[in-house]
Amino acid sequence: MGKDYIERLKNPKWQKLRLDVMQRDNFMCIACGDRESTLNVHHKYYKKNFEPWDYPKESLVTLCQQCHEREEKYKQYFDELFFRFKEIFLNTDAEIIHSLLDYIRDEMDEEPLTVFYLICELIYDKDKFKELINYYRDKSNGAPDKKQY
Repeated sequence: MGKDYIERLKNPKWQKLRLDVMQRDNFMCIACGDRESTLNVHHKYYKKNFEPWDYPKESLVTLCQQCHEREEKYKQYFDELFFRFKEIFLNTDAEIIHSLLDYIRDEMDEEPLTVFYLICELIYDKDKFKELINYYRDKSNGAPDKKQY
């Protein structure tokens, strides 16, 4: 976190919004219920050129220090995944990708977390992803055989 950002967090507009969010969340970490540790107000996302106080309250949550650090690590991980996802998808026909993701979600009868892990695996293995896309594209009935995955 840069010095400029830390200075902006001292702004009365942010301090008021921060207090409103903590009051809404009953001065409790919404992830673990902790009321004793240092609490932070976490931005679920960031937008370019937005000040910390420019976000709607719905995009802010109260987290204890430990949960906040974990969320920030997840955010970095998902940013990396999104970058890889975008990089792969920009070079692939969107209709094919949409159909493949629908298939993964609807036809494999897997829990959402399992589907997420499968997608992550595909993102990190470009060759496997391209192989699956090509297989899906070439398959006459348009859907991969479940037994192969």
